[in-house]
Amino acid sequence: MTFQPLVSICVPNYNGGKYIYESITSILDQTYKNIEVLFLDNCSTDNSIKIISQFKDKRLKIYKNKKNQGYSKNINKGINLSKGKYVAVYHSDDVYDNRIVEKQVAVLEKSKSIGGVFTLSNIINNYRKFIRKNTLPFKCKKEVFIGSKELIFPLMLQYGNFFVCPTAMVRKDVYRDVGLYTLNHLMVEDQEMWLRILNKYHLAIINKPLINYRFHQKQGSMGYNKLREEISPEYVIYDEYINKKFVNLNKDTLKKYRQMKSKGFLFCAVGSLLNKNYKKVEVNLKYSKSNYSFNYLTLFGIMQTLMSLKINFILRPLIKNCFKMMKSLNLQKKINFLNYV
Repeated sequence: MTFQPLVSICVPNYNGGKYIYESITSILDQTYKNIEVLFLDNCSTDNSIKIISQFKDKRLKIYKNKKNQGYSKNINKGINLSKGKYVAVYHSDDVYDNRIVEKQVAVLEKSKSIGGVFTLSNIINNYRKFIRKNTLPFKCKKEVFIGSKELIFPLMLQYGNFFVCPTAMVRKDVYRDVGLYTLNHLMVEDQEMWLRILNKYHLAIINKPLINYRFHQKQGSMGYNKLREEISPEYVIYDEYINKKFVNLNKDTLKKYRQMKSKGFLFCAVGSLLNKNYKKVEVNLKYSKSNYSFNYLTLFGIMQTLMSLKINFILRPLIKNCFKMMKSLNLQKKINFLNYV
């Protein structure tokens, strides 16, 4: 690519000092050179600003909020300040492949119908040790997966949000067209934005991991998911788009969506049980059963749900709570292994 349009990379940060240096270095070391990096600090109380001030690259611009604005408003600030044709939202605790910007721009330059592009990821821990590779939850042999709302929304209803949010690169004009972030609820601001973009544009995913996505205990999403008792608000968004007939959905897709939603309620029932909130256990189990026509709530399902939680939350109450869950489901005498979870 001879001509390189400017890319604005927004990096929201709150107390990410432990990983900032490595993350920003990976962004500034991109093969694609025509970038501006907007570091958006949301009133960190650690040494984030001191660390970021060590960089002498003129492409890096530091913005420190006077008060914590929350995730969405902080991102909106970056988008408004950006001068690039394309706006990427990367995170201050992840490590980026030095070709990610180059490859994402190449996809967006191919067609104006593509509103945004993402990549897959490798999951790493605090010490940058590889955990697993993130792949698409459906078969895709193409180097770049591109889809309209008719293709992508039914897939989201079956598999959940499969977009790796800290790899998002969107046309600046698309944000002008569909608007900025309106929600400020951890974990779902992004899904709502992708659906808004999908209403008018296609979205693309480069079928290759171009980011080392870090899982650690201080991560916002980790704190939210830990022993959760309330089902993810993403289902509220999905239900809203289903009700307004965003796309035509067949019965099989809706059935799979109900199964996924039931699994979410079962996960929350286990979280409520571990927190000894027994009334909430009953509520979550009730909703879980009402969202799935078969009695899939079995010992096998419970065990799988427990094992999906962080291991340090499992060991201490595992045996005792399995029996409590079985009792609450009246499964002492008959164990049915037919399940979805």
